[in-house]
Amino acid sequence: MKVRTNRRLRRSVSGERGYILLALLFVVALMVIVAGAMLPTLAMQIRRDREDELIHREMQYRRAIRRFIKQTGRYPMNLEDLDKGQVRYLRKRYKDPITGKDFKLLHMLDIPQSGAPILNPQQRKMAEVSASTKSAPRLNA
Repeated sequence: MKVRTNRRLRRSVSGERGYILLALLFVVALMVIVAGAMLPTLAMQIRRDREDELIHREMQYRRAIRRFIKQTGRYPMNLEDLDKGQVRYLRKRYKDPITGKDFKLLHMLDIPQSGAPILNPQQRKMAEVSASTKSAPRLNA
C-alpha cells in the first residue's frame, strides 16, 4: 500500500524552512547585541562584588589584629602570629580577591613617607648604603 503525499504540503514546508532559519538567525543576532550591551554592566558588578569581599576580609584582619594586641600587648610580627599557636585570632588566611595574592602585614618602616619614592628591598638597601657612605667623614691622605 502506497501512501501518497500531497505536493502542495511538501512545497509549503520546504519553503518555510528558509524563513525559520532567518528568524532564528535574527533572534541569535539580537541576543548577541543584548549580551554585548550588558557586558560592561556585568563587569562592573563583578568588580564591586570583589571590592565588597575585600572590605569584608580587611575587617576580619583588623579584628584579629585588635584581639591580638588586646591579649598580648604588642603588634603581630607576621600573619602566622594570627592563625598559629594556641589561640587563633584569625579563622583562616584570606587572599586578596582582586589580585589573588596573599595579604602581608606592613610595618611603619615599610610604608613610604608622602612624596618619597617607593623602593623594593634591593633598591632600599642600595639607598641606605649610599646614604651611609655620604654621611661618613672622609679622611684626606
